[in-house]
Amino acid sequence: MSSLTDLSPGSTVFRADSPASPTRASLSDMLSRNKFLEAAIPKCAGCGEPILDRFILKVLERSWHSKCLKCSDCKLQLSDKCFSKGDMVYCKDDFF
Repeated sequence: MSSLTDLSPGSTVFRADSPASPTRASLSDMLSRNKFLEAAIPKCAGCGEPILDRFILKVLERSWHSKCLKCSDCKLQLSDKCFSKGDMVYCKDDFF
């Protein structure tokens, strides 16, 4: 298993379950100062922010926060299945 310390000398590595884990704001601050690390973390297709969540959704070859993947028509959050037409993502009802 590789570690993040292999990616950039002097980087700090945090485990998500560690009591000393950084806050989302401090992670964003670290990303803004380290362009290599920033480029390695995917950006959400919905909001454009880095995805620092435990899980990343991949739909239409794009990465999404789970909260940002919503039906293009009714704006319902999609958690189980989604359907696509072109670059748009839909719930089952709005797709058909």
